[in-house]
Amino acid sequence: MSIISQTLTTLDQAPAIHFGAITMFPLLGKVVSMPEYTLLEEALRAGTCEVGEVSEGGVVAQLLLDNLGTQLVLLLDGEEVSGAKQNRILNLTVLCQGRVKTMLPVSCVEQGRWRYRTQKFQSAGRTLFSSARAAKMRSVSESMKLDGSRESDQGEVWDYVACNLADFSVSSETGASEEAYEAARSTTEQYLAAMPAHDTQVGAIYAVNGKVMAVEILDSPATYKKVHARLLESFVLDVAHTASIRQPDRIACDDDAQGFLQELATQDFGRYDAIGMGSDLRIESQSLLGAALEFNDRIVHLSAFRAPEPSTSRRRARRQVV
Repeated sequence: MSIISQTLTTLDQAPAIHFGAITMFPLLGKVVSMPEYTLLEEALRAGTCEVGEVSEGGVVAQLLLDNLGTQLVLLLDGEEVSGAKQNRILNLTVLCQGRVKTMLPVSCVEQGRWRYRTQKFQSAGRTLFSSARAAKMRSVSESMKLDGSRESDQGEVWDYVACNLADFSVSSETGASEEAYEAARSTTEQYLAAMPAHDTQVGAIYAVNGKVMAVEILDSPATYKKVHARLLESFVLDVAHTASIRQPDRIACDDDAQGFLQELATQDFGRYDAIGMGSDLRIESQSLLGAALEFNDRIVHLSAFRAPEPSTSRRRARRQVV
């Protein structure tokens, strides 16, 4: 039994919460433990770590994290940092050691700016919307298999951002993804109010328009509670541009959610040395793709998505923004 399937067997599924186009199936942890790391947002706020460009000139696909403290710092796949020469998102989950500088593989979500806004980055408090995150995960996994790098298809990421902005009829001078999040703010707040986190929740299965699309699992209720809102928001961003909040014709049921987990548990995975601490596990099949960070014989973070259709985002982006 793989560590991923072992992790899934430790979870209890709480009753589903339905609101609008999204159904959330909360996953509850049986063992409540406090993490030995701090989240990036907390470390930046406390001044115990800094994130900046790798040099004065900068490199689009890389940032440099300097962990000034002794505590481990956890950065989550798709997490956005803002400032410096352009806003970026993390290509994968990274656990950074104390008193160590770490090169971070990132993607740009602000195509039209390459100039300093601030010297250092701050946490944007959001996660890349789910459809783009799934596509990015696929391209990063392909890079890892091909040459060991953690690069995304940057053009594809920009196209997804352009499509999302077009969906919201938002004009952004720099093509910044953050503009779509602002346009969706009132809708997002309704979803967040309707879908609170359980006290012992460590993850969730998400269904969109009646189809189970993804699962997110953290290793601690304390961690999950801090990121619940931005994970849910990442799914809301894919549906919030519709005219009204309404349920789909078909609502996903418990059997759909359990079927997704059972399918995930049977997948083979590749193991790679992680950026920072631990091991990076990669799952990719015709139906599912996913990534997990393993550290000290446990899964710190697992994301898995229903595999997206072959990308047509570039053609769609050009058609919508012309």
